[in-house]
Amino acid sequence: MSYQGFILSNSQISRNNTTQLVFQGRLSDGKRFHWSVTRPGLVFFIDRDMDWVPPGAFRKSVELRNLRGKSVDALYFQTTAELTRARRAFESRNFPTYEADVTLAARYLMERFIKGGVSFETKPVQVENDTLYFVDPKVKGSAFSTALKLLSIDIECSLEMDLYSIAVYGNDLAAVLMVDPDRGANINTYRRFGNERVFPASLHELH
Repeated sequence: MSYQGFILSNSQISRNNTTQLVFQGRLSDGKRFHWSVTRPGLVFFIDRDMDWVPPGAFRKSVELRNLRGKSVDALYFQTTAELTRARRAFESRNFPTYEADVTLAARYLMERFIKGGVSFETKPVQVENDTLYFVDPKVKGSAFSTALKLLSIDIECSLEMDLYSIAVYGNDLAAVLMVDPDRGANINTYRRFGNERVFPASLHELH
């Protein structure tokens, strides 16, 4: 059984001294998916005749060449921070690198020919609150797409990051949620809440 979905967002997290990828999106049945990649492969390439290797890099010979036909080697890293430091070190020495500017998420998806639609070929490790959680699943590109809707969100906070209000506007939706423990006079113009702790649940209830 496969699960067809469409990627809506990606992010990076640091866990166990490694950088991991997280993709989130919608499945064909309307449920959400959360897809974790624990070893996405942080890499860029250098000329094979380059002697210097930055700290933290693992060098590996590969059957690839640059545009001039010269053989290159791959440098692998555990974290995005290590890769960024290495790239800057090469730049400061005027040493050439290849594909060092390709983002981690873009590289991972391109190497699997995934352009937005994705097919999960293995079962989720967990299902909770209409969300399917996949960890290092077998995947491939899919022609599946989803109908997207526009939503504008405006968040107002104090300089100390205390939440004041959230305004949302979209298709058949317009609402203002405001922290108002004293119950202001214009109660009919917004939805009042005594504190910011109840905001997350309230956003899910908007329709």
